[in-house]
Amino acid sequence: ARGWMEICGPITAAELAAHLGWTEPQTAAILEALEGEGAVLRGRYRAESLAEDWCHRRLLSRIHRRTLAGLRQQIEPVDVATFQRFLFEYHGLCGERRNGANGLFEVVSQLQGLDLAATAWERDLLPARLTDYRPEWLDELCLTGEVGWGRLFPPKVAADKTTTGSTLTRAVPIALFLRADLSWLLAKQTPLSLEALSSLAEELLELLEAQGASFANDLLQSTRMLPTHLEETIGELICRGLVTADTFAGLRTLVAERKDALGRTSRHSPPGLARKRVLGTVSGRWSIWRRQLAVASEVTDSDRLLSWAWQLIRRWGVVFRDLLAQEDGAPRWWELAPVFRRLEARGELRGGRFITGVGGEQFALEATITQLRRHREVQPGYELVSLSAVDPLNLVGVLSAGPRVPSQAANRVTYLRGLPAAAMQGGEQTWLQPVPEADQARVTNSLRGWEPRESVDAPEDRRRSRSRRDEPPRKIPRPLIS
Repeated sequence: ARGWMEICGPITAAELAAHLGWTEPQTAAILEALEGEGAVLRGRYRAESLAEDWCHRRLLSRIHRRTLAGLRQQIEPVDVATFQRFLFEYHGLCGERRNGANGLFEVVSQLQGLDLAATAWERDLLPARLTDYRPEWLDELCLTGEVGWGRLFPPKVAADKTTTGSTLTRAVPIALFLRADLSWLLAKQTPLSLEALSSLAEELLELLEAQGASFANDLLQSTRMLPTHLEETIGELICRGLVTADTFAGLRTLVAERKDALGRTSRHSPPGLARKRVLGTVSGRWSIWRRQLAVASEVTDSDRLLSWAWQLIRRWGVVFRDLLAQEDGAPRWWELAPVFRRLEARGELRGGRFITGVGGEQFALEATITQLRRHREVQPGYELVSLSAVDPLNLVGVLSAGPRVPSQAANRVTYLRGLPAAAMQGGEQTWLQPVPEADQARVTNSLRGWEPRESVDAPEDRRRSRSRRDEPPRKIPRPLIS
C-alpha cells in the first residue's frame, strides 16, 4: 500500500482496494495506519470524487505547488494607470459612491490605520467618497461607540524636550478607526511618555484619570482655566495621542477657522441677563483612550499581523511592498509576506504579478482581479480625477517616476487617465508629465477646483452656448469643515 500511494496520486479507499484485491475495511485500516505515520493525508482533492480521497504527502505538495503556479500564469498583468483607475473606483472617488452612516462606516473601515491631516477628513476625504456627506453621520457613529478618532502613531518626545510643536493645528495627523479594532491597531506600541507635557496638560490628564470622561464645562470649573487655556491644553493632549472626545464635533470646533475669536461671553455673566449660546469654543465630553493598551498587549503577534494583512487588502485591493510607503503604522513587509503566502496557500488570496512596473510579490482577492481587467480601457468619468495630496491615493513618486507631492492639506494632484498630470504646491501649479494641449485647460481647471461651463453642455447645444464660453468658469463649492 505504501508503494502504491507513492505513485498513484489522490485515490479513495475503494479504488485502492480494487487495485490490490483487498476488502474496503482492510484498505481503510491500512490507510489510517499510514496516516498515523505521516505518509498520507486525507481530504477532498478531486471534484468528481464522491468519497474521501487519500494522497501521499509528497505528491500532494507537488500538486499544490503546480496549482499555484498555474493560477499565477493565468493572470495578464495591467499597467500602473489601470491600477490607479481601479483604486478610484475601489475607494468611491469614481463610479458608484457610498451613502449614509452605513457607507461612512465602510469608508472608515477602509481608511483606518492612517494618520491624516485633521482638516482634510471632512473637507476632502469623506466628501469625495460619500454622496452628500453630512457631519452628523460621523457624530452618530462616534456616539454609538462604533467609530473613534485620535492620533494613533504620535511622534516620540524625549523627556528633556520642551512641548514645542504640540499645538493643535489643522495639519495635525488624526486617524478615524473602528473601536472594535483598537486592540490590534495599538498592539506593539509602548506607553507614551508624559514627562514632556506642560503643567496644565499634566493637571488636566490627572483630572481625567481621576474622574473619567468629563464635559468641557466640568473641566473648566474643576481646573479654573480660561476657555482659551483649556483649548490649548486639550489640543496638546490630542497632538500627543492621549485624549479623544465622544463625537468628532469636539475636534471640529478646535480646528475650524474662527471669524471672531474674541467675541465670547464671560463665564461670570450677571444671572439676571439673558444667556446666549457660545459657538466655536471647546465642547463635548473628553476622555483618555490609550487605556486600550492593556488589552492590546494581550494580542498575539500572529493575530496582529493577520489583521493588518486583511486591512491592507481592504484598503488597496492589491498589496505589494511599495504601498507600505503610505503606511506609517503597518508592520514591515518581511513580517507580512509570510502571512500573505499562508493566505494564498489556503486559497483565500491570489498571488502573482497583477501590475507591471512594480517589483516584488503581489497579492489580491479573486474579485479584485476581475475588477482590474475591467479598467484596462478608460471608462467615462474616470478620465480626470482631482484629489487632495493628503489622500492615501496620492501615489505620485510611489508608483510613478519623479518626486513625491508632499502630503499637505493645501496641495492637490490631478490624474489624467490614471496617470499624474499636474500638482498644486504652495499655490503654484507644476506639471508632472507631458500633457497634450487639448487636455491642459481641463487639467488646470480641475486642479484649481473649477469646471468650465462648456463641459456640462450637451454636444448639440455647444453651438448655441458659444457666448457663454467667454464667461469666467463656474466655481464648484467645496464642503466646509463645519
